[in-house]
Amino acid sequence: MKIWKIWQEKRTGRNIYVSAIVVADSEEQAKRTHPYEECYTYDENGNQYWKHNGGFVHDRGVWVNLDYVKAEYIGEAKEGLKPGVLLSSFKTG
Repeated sequence: MKIWKIWQEKRTGRNIYVSAIVVADSEEQAKRTHPYEECYTYDENGNQYWKHNGGFVHDRGVWVNLDYVKAEYIGEAKEGLKPGVLLSSFKTG
């Protein structure tokens, strides 16, 4: 497992996720890790998906669609860490 920084520069303003530190096997898996993974995921087209009511968020919401997510490899994860978010940055207003 690897540690990645993911971020977006498309959405600015208030009440948005700016970046996150995630554990993932690959860059693609890192990009598919939503900073608020408890509530959001992505569909097969890379659109944000709200897990709890089955509704698509499309290009609105607190993050961005996969096309706008960037990833940078940071280093190797400690053995035993599971894939997911370690830390996220949320900009409030």
